[in-house]
This record gives sequence, structure tokens and C-alpha cells, in this order.
Amino acid sequence: MVSLKYADLSESEQMYLVTMAQLEEKGLCGPFPLSDVAEVLGVLPVSVNQMVRKLADMGLVEYLPYKGVDFTSEGRNIVRQVLRNRRLWELFLVKHLYMTMEEADAQACRMEHITTDHVADRLAVFLGNPSKGLHGNPIPHLENESSYKICFPLYELEVGDQAMVIQLKSDQATQSFLNQEGIQTGCELVCLAKSSQGGALILINENKIHLSKDICETVFVEKIGAENQQNFKEKSKQKEKSMQSEVIPLSKMKVGQQGKIVENNTQGSARQRFLAMGLVKGENVRVERIAPLGDPIDFVVKNYHLSLRKQEAENILVELS
Repeated sequence: MVSLKYADLSESEQMYLVTMAQLEEKGLCGPFPLSDVAEVLGVLPVSVNQMVRKLADMGLVEYLPYKGVDFTSEGRNIVRQVLRNRRLWELFLVKHLYMTMEEADAQACRMEHITTDHVADRLAVFLGNPSKGLHGNPIPHLENESSYKICFPLYELEVGDQAMVIQLKSDQATQSFLNQEGIQTGCELVCLAKSSQGGALILINENKIHLSKDICETVFVEKIGAENQQNFKEKSKQKEKSMQSEVIPLSKMKVGQQGKIVENNTQGSARQRFLAMGLVKGENVRVERIAPLGDPIDFVVKNYHLSLRKQEAENILVELS
């Protein structure tokens, strides 16, 4: 059979493959029921059946009667090309043309079908070769199949291994628990310890979380490459250093205490106002006076006397000196 490229497929054929990939990224395992594909696309099951048989004849999917449809290796390669194009364009349109997420999604969905490998490569370089898209899903790298394809369950990691979560294959309740703990597609973690029963203690976002083997079997990861491991280690060291130092919100400081601003978590227009006031990372701050009821707080930064409400000051993190 002649090897196909995504440009050889119609837009409709590509969309069926993308829909299957999106079901997979949501944690569903192949083969995918045709009814699920039909529901996502908003078409009749008979239409899905016809298209699936056509894609199977092209060697892109495998149709299993009464079970569903799954990718062949060639079909997976093609959908990785399409998703790569889409997610690169989404980043470009939002970050450089300042489109909304909704506008970028709609436009990227059109662009993905007409983008050549050469254009996608140049777009990736322009964006700094990103590994994740706007929604946190990985951007496939065509020279490295593992960047999109599921690798192995988390329990196979060795102590000290750093990895990125590629897919969650858990039920809805387990996935909700994992998401609450910060474990989702695209996040990075490190294996701290393993139990004899197959469970693991992992570090993610400065939090240590113990996962049973049953849960570890549903979290699929890939090891972070040697090139990215150094960056991961540096970030871990910085986090460890900050954890060792006493970092508290400005609202918790006492009169006379001083320190260095390490984070400004204010959002929206208030953030711009605070930055203009000099509340930026690295600046020294000293609390001068606190009102009897704790509100407002008077402090000094850059030799200026300023005042903030306690609620506002909670968003400014300070490392005490």
C-alpha cells in the first residue's frame, strides 16, 4: 500500500482521525465505539460506519466489529501531523496576533489542513519549539513518536526519574482526583519513591503525592529527555531553595519585618497597577504600620510609602530577610 500523508486526505477524513485522537487524550482507550465518534462529530452512526470502513481500506484505522475503531501506526502518524499544525497555529494566533482562544481554535482548525511540513517546521522554530499547546496538550514532534504516542504507566518509572504526563486512562472519579492534585496532561513530575505493592510517591508542583498501583496504571508518562532534565533539575533546586527560605504573603508580615518580593500573583488590571507601584520580583519591601483591624497595611518599597488592603497584599509573596 502506498504511504499516505495528511495532505492526501480530505478535510473530513482528517477530522475523523483528529476526533479519535481527542477521545484518546480525554482518557478513553481504543478501540473507540463508533457511537462516541458520532456524538463528538454530531453525525449519524451510519455516516461514521461508512467513513471508518473507508479509512480502514486506506490502512489508517483498524475496524473491529462490535468493538469500535483504533489507529494503525500510519493513521497515528498522520493525526500527529494534523495536531501539530493545529496547536502551533493556536499558539501563534493567540500570542502574536492576540486572538481569543475561541477565534484561534476556529482559525487553526482551518489552517491545519493546508499547512506543509516545511511551514510547520518554520512556525515551530519561530515559536521556540514549544512542547505544549494552549490547552496543555502536547505538541507532537514528528521526529520523535513518543512525544504524542502513549509511552508507559507511571509505576514503571524508577526512583529519581523525571517525566511528563502524556495521557490519563482513568475513570471520571479518578481523573477528577488526579486533576485536583495537579496531575493532568502536559504536567511534569518526579518519582521520589516506590512501594513494594507498585505504588509511587511523586513530586509535582512542590507537593508530594502518594498514588496506589491501581492509579499509577492509569497515568501514562514519558521520561523527560536529557536536554530537558537539566532545566527540570534547576527548577526543582530553585523551588527547594524557596521552600527552605521563609516565604509568606505580604499580608502576613509584621511591623518592622522586611524581605524580597519573590512572586506577584495579582491578576488583571490590579497587576498592572501593582507593577507600576514597584511591587515587582526582586524588590525589597518593609512593613511600616498595620491598622488596628489589620487593614490597610503600610509599607515601603523603592523608598516610597505605599498602602494596600489586606486582601490585595495576600497576592504578594515575600522571602523574609
